[in-house]
Amino acid sequence: MDKIELMREIVNGHSYKEIEGTIIDVQTANLIIKVYEGLRSELKDHFTSQSIIKMADISWKVYAKQQARA
Repeated sequence: MDKIELMREIVNGHSYKEIEGTIIDVQTANLIIKVYEGLRSELKDHFTSQSIIKMADISWKVYAKQQARA
């Protein structure tokens, strides 16, 4: 199962899950999905090839940048 499907499982189940030794909560999983869906198709593979920690870090940085603009 790929990482994005695992994120969808977390969001749909309203529960956390340990992935690659890191606990991912619903909010982080939802944010990773939103960032993934907003990427151009050529960047999606690169994003999902990162570690889950890196995917979460990138997603939270994108979120913080968006909030700063608002």
